[in-house]
Amino acid sequence: MLTAAEADGLTVDGQSFGGEVRLAADPGPASAARVAYGERRLVVLVREGAWGVRDFDPESSARRAFGGLRVTLYDQRWAVPGRFTPYGTGRTVRVANADGRERGLGLGLGGELAFALEGRELSLQVSLQDDGSLWAVFADATSGRGSYRFRFLRPAAPDADGLTTVDFNRALLHAVRLRRSLRLSLPATGEHAGRRGGGGGAHAFVTVGRGYGSRPGAAS
Repeated sequence: MLTAAEADGLTVDGQSFGGEVRLAADPGPASAARVAYGERRLVVLVREGAWGVRDFDPESSARRAFGGLRVTLYDQRWAVPGRFTPYGTGRTVRVANADGRERGLGLGLGGELAFALEGRELSLQVSLQDDGSLWAVFADATSGRGSYRFRFLRPAAPDADGLTTVDFNRALLHAVRLRRSLRLSLPATGEHAGRRGGGGGAHAFVTVGRGYGSRPGAAS
């Protein structure tokens, strides 16, 4: 329930507001939030039964001070062929999240993406997206030691033979790198620094070599 006087300067649905209104969680982007204060958008959200408000302020000091991320030039060595093998059924793995809690990460009709990098056979657990592309959360030997602790990878849709390109130049940092309030999944336990995790199977935790933390999209 939002209670405010017109003198507070809030707007609801674009109109000056005074009184009480019951709000639901905002389903769309921040720009579509019902409640605003000038250019700021107050997004109502609910996570696991807990309600909150996220304040999007385009003039925040942190945003104005942000100078960008360090990247390097594209390096063909980090783009290698891969083969996708679907699981055949839906699968969920237990992973830690950025807020410190462990949750199930649904891979849907995902599978294993196998590839070779610098002479080593590696693999990622990936989910299959609606457009046919793949999605993985991964870490490498630099993660947490010179670069951020995880990144995302979005290989293109595999062809009829399951072939696609695994291009680590295209690895992405999520906004959680810049905003700690977000809740994101960390990589599942697997291969790290040459040691295999227990249980066998696909591995979402891979080592991709020295200096990777400064690759495009994977800045520290």
